[in-house]
Amino acid sequence: MNRIMDTFASITTEGSKNYAQSILDVFNKPDEFFREKALAAATKDKFQKAKKLAIKAIETETTKKIVDIEKQEIPEDEKRKAIERVKEESLKKITAMEQRETMPRELAIKAVEAETAEKIAEIEKKGLPKEETEKAIEHIKKESSAQITAIEQMETMPKELAIKAIQDETSKKIAEIEKKGLSGEETRKEIEQVQKDSSEQITAIEQMKPMPLDYYVEAERRKMLVEAQRARALFQSYDKVADFVLNDILAKKTMDERTITVERYLLIAEKLVARKNFDAACQIYAAVQKTPVYRLAKTKEGLSAHAHEVLEDLDKLFNKVSDLRVRCEKDNAYLPLNFTVTDITFSTDEKNSFVLDSEGKIVKGCSGLAGMDKTIGNCQKAISATSHQPDYMLLEEINRNQEELSSKTQKEIDNEHDKISQELEPRGNAPESSTLLSKVKYKKLIRLGIVDPPKRSEQHHKLEELIHTLKHGIQAQLTRLKNFFAGSETPKASRTSSILEEMQEGVTSLFDKVSSFFREKFKSSTPSSKFNREAFFQLKDAWSFANEDDEESEDEHPSMS
Repeated sequence: MNRIMDTFASITTEGSKNYAQSILDVFNKPDEFFREKALAAATKDKFQKAKKLAIKAIETETTKKIVDIEKQEIPEDEKRKAIERVKEESLKKITAMEQRETMPRELAIKAVEAETAEKIAEIEKKGLPKEETEKAIEHIKKESSAQITAIEQMETMPKELAIKAIQDETSKKIAEIEKKGLSGEETRKEIEQVQKDSSEQITAIEQMKPMPLDYYVEAERRKMLVEAQRARALFQSYDKVADFVLNDILAKKTMDERTITVERYLLIAEKLVARKNFDAACQIYAAVQKTPVYRLAKTKEGLSAHAHEVLEDLDKLFNKVSDLRVRCEKDNAYLPLNFTVTDITFSTDEKNSFVLDSEGKIVKGCSGLAGMDKTIGNCQKAISATSHQPDYMLLEEINRNQEELSSKTQKEIDNEHDKISQELEPRGNAPESSTLLSKVKYKKLIRLGIVDPPKRSEQHHKLEELIHTLKHGIQAQLTRLKNFFAGSETPKASRTSSILEEMQEGVTSLFDKVSSFFREKFKSSTPSSKFNREAFFQLKDAWSFANEDDEESEDEHPSMS
């Protein structure tokens, strides 16, 4: 059992550590690492904003033209053709706008370079002394270099340079139109259109409120944090365990084998929880809760009382994330990282208003977002968790099982498992549950080493045995008395019989509470030997008294007087 436990823990812990380390690496990367992609994103964003404004202007103008045409008193056929022409022209403009970068960084740099070349040419024409000329040229080049650096780094995208780049491009287009040799009217219309496009682009640039570069840096960091491949690798490591457990249970064709297999995995899960390997325990629980196993009611019916208690404890632990968080915090253990994947996705949601304020100026780094401190803390716990040595033969078997499943779709796997489950326990015709784990046989399985006993002290074991024996001894005495009075029809006998029934119910409730008390006592702390001895002798005395009473009254009959 220990080799299975260590192998499961090895798989899930390694997957958790890899994911956690990768997340921490993203947080620790300097802003410079994301700068290049951030600049590209910022530039693209500016293009898109300007483009949207320009396209919106074209669409507004088109709508206005169509309304004007519809008001004209002309034949319907002409009206339809005129509207189609307007729409066609509008579509051409929008297509051209979408295919063109309205504010390319290259144009801005080119404008700086062209202006620099002009200034240098002017200085050279002045006929100044060589030394003065060189100094003036060096100064111009220095200014030019600073401007180009500012553009490339996008710390502030100078609107003037962007506007100048558009104006230069417009001048070139006008010059090309004038060279075409068109008629005066056609030339005028084309030039007007170019100037209008240029004016719209410049207006859009002037109206833009650029996001700070930090926003784009953190946006790139966010993309890396929610990278799907990283989460997929984590889930695959977890699924390895859950899928293996599920397949192993369904592979057992007899009721006895299957019941022992489920029992063993539940006891392994119990040990993993005690060892604070919550991610591994969670996968065993997930496998047992999957429909093909969950519906095997007769299999679970044959589990030992202890295994049923373990399953109840796992239900309480894993069915409420808030309680699991508290438990992990209390035990100083890491929360299974599938919950961390969800936490990161929620915290870094692009729509979260606290990433950037309404003015677009205050940027919170991803590490400063709500709940992210706990996520980072959980990842730090995960990477410092104890690693376990797997059983390599078992590990190979688990990997082989995963490879076989990888060739099938999830739907095929689910259908296959459901079919096996239905065959094992057909609806309305399920086989009888196993009696293998009844109290006597369960002890034999423990002695043979087929299953491990629950982890408890010898004193604990004796106390449980005494409580159980005492409870059934008293119940037997009460049943004997009740059966005696049941033979009489007098009111007193009837009332006494009723009282005895109430006493039986009370005894059951009382001893359940006593058992629960001792169980919690042993769970919460290691009891002292003094406590064990006192409890042991108190129960022993009580049982001796019950036995003496039984012996004394063996041949007696209660008096009805």
